[in-house]
Amino acid sequence: MKKEFIKHPTCEKYKEIIGAYGCLHFSIDDFEIMNIATKKCNCKDAYFDLYHYYKKLNFKLSDQSDCDSDSMLLNNLSLKMRKHAISSLIKSNLESNSELSIYYYYGIYVKKDQKKAIKMIKKSYTYKISDESAEQDLKDWEESILPCSAK
Repeated sequence: MKKEFIKHPTCEKYKEIIGAYGCLHFSIDDFEIMNIATKKCNCKDAYFDLYHYYKKLNFKLSDQSDCDSDSMLLNNLSLKMRKHAISSLIKSNLESNSELSIYYYYGIYVKKDQKKAIKMIKKSYTYKISDESAEQDLKDWEESILPCSAK
């Protein structure tokens, strides 16, 4: 499946590969496949997966005894990797992305824009919430941006 995808990449084939990983209860961690899917096919799902790949890599490079595996602060990655991770998250084009809203709310890796963050977090809900509730949600995420010590 991977060889066929590399020869003739499409977003549909990428989704098939993701489905195969899902059946095995794994998340994709094949950088080559994700990179091809983003660069040659502009697959939105691949951009999002690539961002999560970098988050997992940051955790692997961390002293895991003092780090949350879901930490959003990518401090153990190189600057180039951080930029690629955040640009991948932005290119995933998920307007209701709660993770991206946190970066905007706190001004981490992107220009601080709390109004945009509140709007994004509100869109992530299936029901209507107030600006105040959305802002409280964003404040509750503050611990997810604590740095992880390197190994």
